[in-house]
Amino acid sequence: MTPLRRALPLARWVVGVAAATAVVLLFTLDGEPPEATPSLAGEIDRMVEAGELIYAARCSSCHGTEGQGGQGPRLAGTVATLYPSTADEIAIVTDGRLGMPPFGGALTEAEIAEVVLFTRFGLG
Repeated sequence: MTPLRRALPLARWVVGVAAATAVVLLFTLDGEPPEATPSLAGEIDRMVEAGELIYAARCSSCHGTEGQGGQGPRLAGTVATLYPSTADEIAIVTDGRLGMPPFGGALTEAEIAEVVLFTRFGLG
């Protein structure tokens, strides 16, 4: 199975969560948020927080504690430009690239999704 095919279900899930969040926000701008909003927002926050712990343990030694770069490239403020497609970033984290080691065997798909969400929304 190719790396992209392995990452595709996870990428679809991440995109689905983002789309669901956008829909919930769209319908809650003029009124009270529906009851599902806190749980969805809470799940995204939980994933970003989990991703922060993974990043600190597995990524910060190369990309810097604040994503400022070092041995690896700067991620803070640039990751969405470097990898406009979340699936591309997931594939790189999973399979590695150039000097970056693959984390597909060391991290679960959920953990990779969490660290990718953190690099996109948790780094400055």
